[in-house]
Amino acid sequence: MNHKQRQLAAIRHETPDRIPVDAQAVENTDAVARLLGIPASAVGDTLDLDGLLVGLGYAGSVGRDPDGNPLTEWGSPRHLDWGTAHVYPLMEAETVSAVERFPWPDPRAYDFAGARNHAAAVSKEYAVRGPRFSALTDPVFLLMGKGGGYICGPDHHIKTDVSPDNTVALFRAARAFREPEYTQDKRDCEPERPGSGSQARRT
Repeated sequence: MNHKQRQLAAIRHETPDRIPVDAQAVENTDAVARLLGIPASAVGDTLDLDGLLVGLGYAGSVGRDPDGNPLTEWGSPRHLDWGTAHVYPLMEAETVSAVERFPWPDPRAYDFAGARNHAAAVSKEYAVRGPRFSALTDPVFLLMGKGGGYICGPDHHIKTDVSPDNTVALFRAARAFREPEYTQDKRDCEPERPGSGSQARRT
């Protein structure tokens, strides 16, 4: 089975060749890549994720933080942990006029055609997600921060400060789960480092 067939089988309550494995977001991708000695772009394939997120690029103008780093189209910093290290442009907004003055992103600047073409190119092999995980939650988090209209927002990201060893072990354990030789021996899920000559053990 390829990645897409595996997820479709599970959705149809059929038996796939192994349990499908996917992640909403692996935010410590760079650390995992350093641990395994691979490019960051290869982390998804190395962890054998069955889903693929197709991003929606933004070609409009964006601001920059005090260090000169580009901000998102929503005016918030990039690649920081939700709820702990962001600047939230509308956190202090209390009036309609304050919201109306905000420089909203231009919807015409999103690369819908590029997202469509990317999805078409990979959809035979992967279960495609995106172009954004939500049209509502992402902007709310970025603009308003904690408590920004939510009563309860469960965590669904692997945070940037999570040990890359734990991240690799998590996906290897998930991939091994329900395979005939699966055991709960935690040593079976130790990350295999390139050049070590060892293989992931599942005995």
